[in-house]
Amino acid sequence: MRIKVSIIMPSLNVVSYIRQCLDSVIHQTLRDIEILCIDAGSTDGTREILAEYAAGDTRIRLIDSPVKSYGYQVNLGIRQARGAYLGLVETDDRIQPDLLPLMYEKAEAYHLDAVRCNFYFCEHIGGRGIRRPSRTLEHAGYADLYGQVIRPSDYPKLLDQDWPIWSGIYRREFLLDHAVFCQESPGAAYQDLGLSVELYAASGRTMYLDRYYYLYTFDRNESSIRQNKSMVQVAGEYDRLYNGQVIPETQFSRIKKVVDWKMLNSLVGMTNLVLPMVDYDISAALFHEPYQWFRRQLAVRFGGDYSDNICEVSADTISRAEKLIADVSGYARQLMEENQRAKAKRQNMAELVSQNNGKIVLFGCGIRGEGLLDALVRIEQDGQRNIRIDAVTDNDRKRWGSSFCGIEVIPPNLAVEKYCDDTFVVANKMHYAEMQQQLRDMGVREDQLVIYEP
Repeated sequence: MRIKVSIIMPSLNVVSYIRQCLDSVIHQTLRDIEILCIDAGSTDGTREILAEYAAGDTRIRLIDSPVKSYGYQVNLGIRQARGAYLGLVETDDRIQPDLLPLMYEKAEAYHLDAVRCNFYFCEHIGGRGIRRPSRTLEHAGYADLYGQVIRPSDYPKLLDQDWPIWSGIYRREFLLDHAVFCQESPGAAYQDLGLSVELYAASGRTMYLDRYYYLYTFDRNESSIRQNKSMVQVAGEYDRLYNGQVIPETQFSRIKKVVDWKMLNSLVGMTNLVLPMVDYDISAALFHEPYQWFRRQLAVRFGGDYSDNICEVSADTISRAEKLIADVSGYARQLMEENQRAKAKRQNMAELVSQNNGKIVLFGCGIRGEGLLDALVRIEQDGQRNIRIDAVTDNDRKRWGSSFCGIEVIPPNLAVEKYCDDTFVVANKMHYAEMQQQLRDMGVREDQLVIYEP
């Protein structure tokens, strides 16, 4: 059998997720695949489950990694793979059953280095699964490029949006020819950041499909984005890119300015993530040391001049970066106050919703509606566990019967009829007054109406 795609699956202690992940891979409609399960010494039963699956499916190869490093495991998979193309599936995630054949078909027909797809952020609110869509090209401002053969490095805004290395497949010979590998640092956090930049620099013929392939588990407590070492690890990835000579200078010179802007974004994002974890203590080693590294690098790269904004980074991000560099103490106070205000708003909404046993009908399927879902996830993280979404509704008839983040959209009159005792949360900035009156006219009580304000 000619192996069309090799799926690399690094694992370490993911027993709660591994069966559903493996099932999503072995039941792919493309059967000519190999599955490289690379375990780094799991002690929670994960390896035993992998061995069980390997015994029942000859396409699975169970490989023991002597090193507890996500990057090492990925690289081991790249070197041992026999497929024409490689894909990566993190073992707390899942993939859709029917996208591999399409990606393989496009890769072969157009002689592509890479085929990429959209993905879902998968979370839970009150035990209910939520899928928030991420459309890579659209979010980068290049929606018209779906289905076209492009060179990613020709599009500066793409690098910051196209960060997942697991959202597609790659020609194996292309990876080997360009020596595209992860950094083999300890643990399992952000080693794919450097790899995503290497792919951006080296990829020639690439196609993005406007389909959803990957289901990314976003609310796992052990996820790398929830670890307080994140800023240290991200700084290490950039240091390797700038100083490790992992990308040939002929390629890196073309994208260096784009990487500079991505690093500026990373400074702000990592600061906003890590400072709350260290109680806004700017002297904490997990913040202070990588912050100083970022600060020195940005001084060299920009010299305080952010006018050459080729990536169209937002004015707010640039302003935050400037304040971080000039007055980190002031920025820490500002961030703490912002987070306190946001948490107070969430608590207020949680209290209002809890008056009706925490049951919600979400009214509005736009960007504000997606923001409300994010706020509800954060409410659960704050410790409020009794909120449940019963339904989603919208006045746009075209949305009725469709899915909004994994929940069916129903007409407003049906929502009021079926869930007459729920809290109706209006998530619309422009028409909230009319929507409130509409619900009152349908018989919804005043104490059942809540306006979502981010």
